[in-house]
Amino acid sequence: MADGGVKPGMRDDRAWPSNAIPVSAGVAVGALAVAVYFALSDAEVVLVVVPFVVAAASGAGLIISAIRYSLRGEAIPTRFSLLSLALGLLGLNLSWIIDVDVAGAAFLSGAAFGLAVGNIQAIRMARANRGESVG
Repeated sequence: MADGGVKPGMRDDRAWPSNAIPVSAGVAVGALAVAVYFALSDAEVVLVVVPFVVAAASGAGLIISAIRYSLRGEAIPTRFSLLSLALGLLGLNLSWIIDVDVAGAAFLSGAAFGLAVGNIQAIRMARANRGESVG
């Protein structure tokens, strides 16, 4: 394999610092703790859980889809930056849009959770390109 064991035409995980997985896991746990706090402190649990889950799925899907371009050595399309911006702006304005105070915070914590979990998966995909153990 070319480039120190990396599959030809593929990037590996050397762009991430060695502690990237533990840091991402810490962000994910912190974001989940924020959502649990809001869910336990608010009478309308569904108004915390739904925004959190939607944002988590969106954030994870966004980063995993974008990283595939990078791992192939291609530029990440601009649409992923625009979608990330839209996700953040929606989170910042969600409480105002639906008039529920915790919904925006739950959405933002869900986005952080999804991006962190997505980053862990991206690192695992990059390590697989190098033929390393992904455990």
